[in-house]
Amino acid sequence: MSDFTCEHGTTYALFGSGGGERLARSLGVPLVGSIPLHPDLAAGGDAGVPVALAEEGDLATVFADMAQVVAEEVAPLIQAEGCTARMLERVEAAVAQGDVETG
Repeated sequence: MSDFTCEHGTTYALFGSGGGERLARSLGVPLVGSIPLHPDLAAGGDAGVPVALAEEGDLATVFADMAQVVAEEVAPLIQAEGCTARMLERVEAAVAQGDVETG
């Protein structure tokens, strides 16, 4: 979690600042991101509608940016061959058809 911005615009670093970046640097890994404290996070979780799935908005952008870091820097896709490639093709086809149950 990063900071909290109250409704009058003042931002508070409730947990300090820079700790995640320092830790990532010391471990030699990328910082995936910083999630601001926001009431919509709790409300979305309570309602079963994660803010990460919103089509637009600052919080949705934070999660999309973090997903991009994971996909490109933490666990980039590799070329799959043989059985693994065929399995991935079937998963992609099922997702495209909507045959995959979630949740």
